[in-house]
Amino acid sequence: MSLRLRPVNTMPDKSHFGKNGLIELGIDTARDRIDFWTSSGGSISAISQLPPYKWSHIAAVGSGSALKIYINGIETAVGGSSTVNYGTNASVFKIGEGVLAPSGDFFEGRVDDVGVYSRALCPEEILDLYLGGRPSGVRIIRCPETR
Repeated sequence: MSLRLRPVNTMPDKSHFGKNGLIELGIDTARDRIDFWTSSGGSISAISQLPPYKWSHIAAVGSGSALKIYINGIETAVGGSSTVNYGTNASVFKIGEGVLAPSGDFFEGRVDDVGVYSRALCPEEILDLYLGGRPSGVRIIRCPETR
């Protein structure tokens, strides 16, 4: 999966994407890291502090032999364990809310160019996604939102 983020708030343990209990991507600002977890392929963490009010591109790749995290087109973490299948479950894929926890954990900021792929992208493809232009973003809100 890949996406662009523009956080406005850097609260701890926020900003989660994926399917609960299957494949999860989270931003842990308390530890300045990005976590990528799978039910059958292990997990990895990349040390990174995403700057507030600035766009960052994140890609999380599971190839069957390893997990990788890319930040702004650069591979920043490799690990996990080998698997032939990352599995399936009944959870819905969520963007900006409730993945590492069944509900809540809302992302505060903007998200753009979300992509979920049926195969592992190569480093050149991830770099192309990162260089692919300037996003405008979609605002993630809790309903009802108060201003």
